[in-house]
Amino acid sequence: MKSSKRIVSLCFCFMLQMAGGDVWAAAQDQAKKPSYNLGEFNAYNAALNEKDSQSRIKLLDELLQKYPSTELQDLLPFIYPAYYTDYLTLGNYPQALAYIDKMLALGDKITAFDRLKALGTRAMPYAQTVNDKALQTPDAYTKARDAAAKGLETLDQWQKPADVSDDNFRKAKAAFGVLFHSAAGVSDTNLKNYKGAETSFRAALAIDPDNALTHYRLANAYLADTPQQTVDGFWGISRAIALKVPGTDAVKAYLRNQILNYQQLSCDKLVDSEVDELITLASSSSERPGSLTIPSADDLQKVRNDTASFVPWLREGGEHGKVMWLATCGAEYQDVPVKVIDVTPGEGGRHGGGQR
Repeated sequence: MKSSKRIVSLCFCFMLQMAGGDVWAAAQDQAKKPSYNLGEFNAYNAALNEKDSQSRIKLLDELLQKYPSTELQDLLPFIYPAYYTDYLTLGNYPQALAYIDKMLALGDKITAFDRLKALGTRAMPYAQTVNDKALQTPDAYTKARDAAAKGLETLDQWQKPADVSDDNFRKAKAAFGVLFHSAAGVSDTNLKNYKGAETSFRAALAIDPDNALTHYRLANAYLADTPQQTVDGFWGISRAIALKVPGTDAVKAYLRNQILNYQQLSCDKLVDSEVDELITLASSSSERPGSLTIPSADDLQKVRNDTASFVPWLREGGEHGKVMWLATCGAEYQDVPVKVIDVTPGEGGRHGGGQR
């Protein structure tokens, strides 16, 4: 729906407002005063005052067609943001990115904050995983990852404006940091560079440790990696569920299926217990306990083959007892000795009573 497409275009501005409106205002004050003739200014101002995005784009097109680009050099740092903002509002992400890249190509003609804002806006569709096939090619993901790296580099160089509070500046830098790391992680995931994705998502969580979506993305990178980081992956999904990731019920079903496939259990209900225990544990800590283990199908088969440990491990209880129950639930053991403790006569005959 059109309204849903506008969410991403508005999200970045909202993020900056949450970080403090004075950050934006101070940055605009730092921009140099452009020099242009009256005709160019009037044409640009007419476009700027147009309320409809599609009409404003048309007016900007007419401006660029009427005046040579050499005469508009001082206006381009203002024209290109108007273009990419309108294209984002219309949900035309390829065109928006094209004008963002034109903006970035101006180099030193734009301020450091304008560059940071353009790079942040470029990262938004990837951090939010916009469903546009033009953004989902290897070349597009590579450019997005490189732009995110440039964004982090620019962010490190960004100096606090004098009239911006320390708290608002800190919030703005944190928001930009999560945005760039997320875009890089999503891009690397789709490029099947899972190690790189893991690094980016962990960096995002270092800034915002309770971000459910980032935990989920990191978990899936772990599960797709070679070798598969299974325990970390299951923990990350559990943490995402505990933090109420969007689509929690579907994600919980996904976790259940992943564990069931990993362990190949005969008793499905034991998987439900494992899932509940993992989520409960993950709700109390963002860090996976070092002692946490989740036995694989191979691990459980080794336990099944070790018939000598059957009774001792069940008597012991604890982790050994739990693993034995996982391994043996639903299985048949013909060679395991059973001792009859007591027999009570009943209606079934001399020895037809219950056995204990």
